[in-house]
Amino acid sequence: MNNNLEVQYCSLLRAILDDGKVSEGRNAVTSSIFGHQLKYYVGDKFPVPLMRKLYPKGVIGEMAAFLRGPKTVQDFEIEGCNYWKQWAKPDGSLNVDYGNKWIDFGGVNQLENVISDLQLNPHSRRHLISGWDPTNIAKSSLPCCHYAYQFYVTQHGELNMVWIQRSIDVMIGLPSDIMLANMFIILVAYLTNLKPGAVTMQLGDCHIYGDHAFGAIEYLARAERYSDRVTNPESFYPVYELQMITDYKEFNNDSFRVTTWDQLDSISFKLHA
Repeated sequence: MNNNLEVQYCSLLRAILDDGKVSEGRNAVTSSIFGHQLKYYVGDKFPVPLMRKLYPKGVIGEMAAFLRGPKTVQDFEIEGCNYWKQWAKPDGSLNVDYGNKWIDFGGVNQLENVISDLQLNPHSRRHLISGWDPTNIAKSSLPCCHYAYQFYVTQHGELNMVWIQRSIDVMIGLPSDIMLANMFIILVAYLTNLKPGAVTMQLGDCHIYGDHAFGAIEYLARAERYSDRVTNPESFYPVYELQMITDYKEFNNDSFRVTTWDQLDSISFKLHA
């Protein structure tokens, strides 16, 4: 397996910039390609794109909110995640299937069932969580972008995960979702006494917003300048620490730490709601 996330991410940027279809989207002009896959290994590292500054603390808070079934902006902000207010109603309420459908989809706690089944029947082909509820799309504050997660146990006791996503803002959203996917597989592996293995991200509409193009070009220019980070990214990845917990409900913004690593300067991108 090609574990070089940096090469894969840069290849995706080039494919969109060179061959993407330009169209007027829901919220801005984008250039996009459809149907792309990233596959990388986690283990004891925390793989991330390396050519710009990232902010894992907010993503940790986002995961903590998801695991509690968020209903308001405050549910995110109390955990240190401060970018959900733009999708909320004036009273701060949110209707999102992220997290909520993981723990209550028609009365079924999918996450709890998967954790239990991974322990009792690890080689089942039914370790699946779905967040896509067609009955709620029209009412949702933001329909799920990533919406399905399947887990698989290897013969060596490693936990692999397939992550399926319908739409992805490649410059802002994808780096954050890579961090979120890392946390998801690490958490489930920890709670099932397995080792985090490979993440496969199956991506639908992969797009770069028109006003993000210069930032994407700058990212690729940095990849040329910092070629050691491209050829040997594992040496630059941070590592993680997960506080001892016994249940996913205990996860909060103090439970998970990503160690400080040698980051490059930030590249500014406007967030499109």
